[in-house]
Amino acid sequence: MSVDTQKLREYAAIDSFNSDDVNSLLDNIDAQSAEIAQARQTADYWKAEHNAANAEIARLREALSVIADYWNRDQNDHAMHDACWHAINTANAALSGESHAGS
Repeated sequence: MSVDTQKLREYAAIDSFNSDDVNSLLDNIDAQSAEIAQARQTADYWKAEHNAANAEIARLREALSVIADYWNRDQNDHAMHDACWHAINTANAALSGESHAGS
């Protein structure tokens, strides 16, 4: 809710209210409005940071899933060698921010 404190100050000046009390109250409203705006800005910043971190976690989980699913656990020399290189390449791609879809 937005309060037009300037308009209220004008009404207080013409009315029979104690304008000092009204002005003091309106000063408090202005100060609290500024604090609320700052709190909202801070909350929006941290919400964006949180969402970015969640996206990064999801991206790294995807990379780990690709690594875990790649090796079919064949007991031969080529399967282990291929799986290790695939894990290294997937980890490097994840660390550089690349996508791993279809790796």
